[in-house]
Amino acid sequence: MRNLPLFFLFALLFAACTDKNDAIDESFYGTIPCADCPGIEYELHLHDDNTFSESSLYLERTEEALTEDGTYSMENDSIIVLDRDHKDGINRLLIRGENLIILDSDGKEVEGSLAPYYILSKEKPETSMATEVSTEYSFKATGNEPFWNIGFGEDNKIYIGGMLGEDQISYSFPMPEAKDLNEHAKSYHIKNDKLEMNLLVSPQACADSMADNIFTHKVSVQLKLANWDEFQDLQGCGEYKGIHQLNSIWLLSSINGEEISENNRNAHLQFDVSEGVFFGNGGCNNINGDFEYTETSITFGTVAATLMACENLDDESKFITKLDGATYDIQLSRDDLKLSNEENELVFKRLE
Repeated sequence: MRNLPLFFLFALLFAACTDKNDAIDESFYGTIPCADCPGIEYELHLHDDNTFSESSLYLERTEEALTEDGTYSMENDSIIVLDRDHKDGINRLLIRGENLIILDSDGKEVEGSLAPYYILSKEKPETSMATEVSTEYSFKATGNEPFWNIGFGEDNKIYIGGMLGEDQISYSFPMPEAKDLNEHAKSYHIKNDKLEMNLLVSPQACADSMADNIFTHKVSVQLKLANWDEFQDLQGCGEYKGIHQLNSIWLLSSINGEEISENNRNAHLQFDVSEGVFFGNGGCNNINGDFEYTETSITFGTVAATLMACENLDDESKFITKLDGATYDIQLSRDDLKLSNEENELVFKRLE
């Protein structure tokens, strides 16, 4: 009987040792894929008391990182389980040598070209890919597999970033001159000691392959970094921002509340905000001219038109005369454009 308390003491000590989780006191870093941004700069700090802290900075979306604290446990001495109150975010990581491998929602390793981006290392990057969110862009485009992003800055610079194989890039250069390939598409070319790039922007509906979004422009990129032997073709989607949303094809829908006639369905405008010019069709004849704008108004210059003879010239004249030299207030959204003043109201729909 005297030995019974001693027996229970050893039993309790054994249970305490076997129940205690192995703990790690390390930090891991990586830039992981994001469905609607250039990437997520992720940090995971594991502490020896089985707690963790993490931060996630969504590039070009937020100025401050999202943070979360919690506890973690071990499975089979090889898998770290982050214990959360919700199912969102990273939950399981596989220990492999000096790295952690982020596992998917089924507890499996990610396969394919994105796999390298789900590896966290102990080495903290010396520089961040993040740019100031305060940077104003007239146009933003992104692509997936590999992840890349391009922005036209209001500071007259072009911003290029991405995770391209083993290369993570973040560059800005003076905005190259646009070349009109046709009435709608524009191309840009850059060549310097960092890279060579051909960029094509076309006003076509474009579906993002990871996010459930339809964008207004299709973007094609031919890119060759200085350490690459050949060009790589990249595809993605983009949209203009703010007043630069005018850089689309706008179909005339109504004049002063009256829908346009079937004979005038070809009437449309397209603007080049950076150049201050517009072109389009009055319903029969091609038209063009210049314009001035603010964020809330637009003033058309003299409208020039070709001289074709058509049956709907009266309808066309009604449209063109309302543009010639007129100033309008702008109501602009992604798919709708309304120009109005004390005398007239012109409503347009974006061509999809």
